Amino acid sequence: MKNNIVSYLILMAIGSPCSLFSQNTVVPFSAVTTGFEVSPSTATTVTSAVGQAVVDDVQQLNTHVESGFLVYSRSQQPPLPLSSASDSIATAGQQFDVKFPISPNLLTFAESLYYRRGGEYNYAGDTLQRDVDTLRGKIPSSYATIRGIEYYIILRVSGSTVFIVTYPPNNPVDAPATIPVSLAGPSYPINLQRKKYTMVSIPLDLNAARRDIFSVLADDYGGTYSRNRWRVFRWEQGDYAEYPVVSASFTPGTSFWLVTQSGFSFTTGPGQSVFPPPGAGAYPIVLESGWNQIANPFAYPVSWTSIIQNSQISDTTISRPNYYDGDEYAVADILQPWGGYFVYNTLNRPVTLFVPPKETVALAITRRNQIDGWEEELMYAENFAAEIPELGLKDSRNLLGFWKEAAPSRTRINDREPPPIGEYLRLSIVDGGKDFMTRVAELPVDGLTWEVEVSSTSSHQVALVTLSRLGKIPEGFQLYVLDKDNLNSIPLTEGRFSLQLGEPFHKSLLKVIVGTKEYAEQQGGGIPLVPLSHALEQNYPNPFNPGTQIRYQLSGRSGVRLEIFDIAGRRVRSLVDAVQLTGVYTFTWDGRNDAGTEVASGMYIYRLRAVRLDGGKGKDFTATRKLILVR
Repeated sequence: MKNNIVSYLILMAIGSPCSLFSQNTVVPFSAVTTGFEVSPSTATTVTSAVGQAVVDDVQQLNTHVESGFLVYSRSQQPPLPLSSASDSIATAGQQFDVKFPISPNLLTFAESLYYRRGGEYNYAGDTLQRDVDTLRGKIPSSYATIRGIEYYIILRVSGSTVFIVTYPPNNPVDAPATIPVSLAGPSYPINLQRKKYTMVSIPLDLNAARRDIFSVLADDYGGTYSRNRWRVFRWEQGDYAEYPVVSASFTPGTSFWLVTQSGFSFTTGPGQSVFPPPGAGAYPIVLESGWNQIANPFAYPVSWTSIIQNSQISDTTISRPNYYDGDEYAVADILQPWGGYFVYNTLNRPVTLFVPPKETVALAITRRNQIDGWEEELMYAENFAAEIPELGLKDSRNLLGFWKEAAPSRTRINDREPPPIGEYLRLSIVDGGKDFMTRVAELPVDGLTWEVEVSSTSSHQVALVTLSRLGKIPEGFQLYVLDKDNLNSIPLTEGRFSLQLGEPFHKSLLKVIVGTKEYAEQQGGGIPLVPLSHALEQNYPNPFNPGTQIRYQLSGRSGVRLEIFDIAGRRVRSLVDAVQLTGVYTFTWDGRNDAGTEVASGMYIYRLRAVRLDGGKGKDFTATRKLILVR
């Protein structure tokens, strides 16, 4: 009597992509009961070739039974092509029915349907049902989302030989059929901030008549374009263009700057999920030379590494993407949907990115500064973080330093600084007339010089600059920060200094030198390496509670008085009354008067008087600043 065990195993192997023979598996049987006449034997070994045939079954390579073996037949073609009679578009949140007409006389078995959401890696599966001349399957409503649906079918056709037939016919697992999902008009899912610029995009293929900027946004923000209610900008041809001059529309892969008076979200209008163009394995985005505003065309996150690898572009040709977090730019490792990114094309010709339709399984990296993530590759680095606390402006990711020997990412870390938008504070490392967020170099023999520019849209503000160090400064080297505008050295105390800014957009110029004293003197342009003037810095934090720090510097031995006054001019507290030497000093006011009593909330004045006692060329110094106490 024929043994049904092998018949069951063979059918299971053929019928399911997840059921695999191991290599060189021994299968006992006396005959095969699959409708094929074969010679019985006591035991048969499924060879490695046959095992591989089963593994590759889902890759459309034909398998049949011959002389008691599963045989892998690459050359034979299946007896029929499959074509879908299903609807071309699914509806969001509704079940989708797949239909495939076949000949009533065709004998099929093990008919399976596999489906997943766009960009996913794993398939769910179900059995196809047959009613004489049609194969039918159902894709659950939970798979009909903005991501779209990917699916394939696989069945066996009986005859003198068993053929595997699939739809699509070629490589259906990695290149499945796609079903766009239609959406009536979802809302933008990311919170917008009132009067804050946000880079926005829409990962939908909007209806052609509804994808222009006005059609998408006007009905949500008052019906007309008004600079008092909403504004849209886009970087085009080397500068910002404002609607209606903007030439682009809301197509996949395109982003815009949006700022609104209300901070309310917007609806997109009708559209359908995005897939690569027919016949393409990835979605193309053309980058012009220089800066480009781009977006993730798909409704799921995609890693930047996969885009670069898929595009076969060097990561030194295209900068890493930068996103705007509401306050400043940061480098992104993953392109999230609905947002926007700046990337820089270093070539003098267009380059095409190819975004693969695969969701990343990695987690996004949040960087506190530009040092994060590079600790293993940097010998020494300083991150410069600038802020104007009272205005909420900052630029905290600016890195310079030296590589370790044999560090693999030597050029990729040299990120350009994207164009600013709105109210900003900007600190840039300038090289060759170009602005960088990071500039890391090989360790020099005697030192290296970086040019730094600091600017703001606000008038006459004090920027506080804080340095974060990684590693140890090379032996024999020192760090010097020189003020090129005032021809003076800026003293550092606990890695901080303040910088008085001028008119809006005026660039304050600094020179940062890391090297030997001799090298610094040669590169300093005549600027002394020690401070030559008194200075009083803005207190920090401000406003404050319960305490705030007041810093000042002395260029020579002086009689010093540091006092706090109320707004009416009455002295509240004497912090310093002493003779002090050249250097930088920090004192904390705890919000109490000379009697130790807490004073009320409000604005106060602090005044520094320094009388030169060393016979130097400098004059006596008096300076006042305001501070605010909030109880």
